[in-house]
Amino acid sequence: MFVFFGKFLHKTYYTIVIFILSYRQRYEWKKALCSKKNRKNVRVLAYYFRRSELLKKRIELAQIKRKFSFREDR
Repeated sequence: MFVFFGKFLHKTYYTIVIFILSYRQRYEWKKALCSKKNRKNVRVLAYYFRRSELLKKRIELAQIKRKFSFREDR
């Protein structure tokens, strides 16, 4: 159970961190009434979140390709 939880944490660590940061940024954003600095931070976080999602999809595709590719084809 603990090992499974550890693996789960390892996989979702970055997304959890990004979610917490983005939530905090949204709160700050409301508090500071769209100050330039906060707007920039939110944009950067959104960029990194999109990048992490794309990386996940790319890794999944690579795993599927590896599963269906044969050694004779290489």
